Amino acid sequence: MSHPDPRDMRAYMAWLLRGQAHVGQRCAEAFAQHARGHVDAVDVTPRVDD
Repeated sequence: MSHPDPRDMRAYMAWLLRGQAHVGQRCAEAFAQHARGHVDAVDVTPRVDD
């Protein structure tokens, strides 16, 4: 994905935040999978997918 012109600050910040949100979501998913696999006894998150 090509990034917008940094001089167009609003579009550029929106693009950066969108990318960070995507990365954060992937990290959260990976952590949740890891937690489900290894520390079920300490799992305090409500299960949605069961």
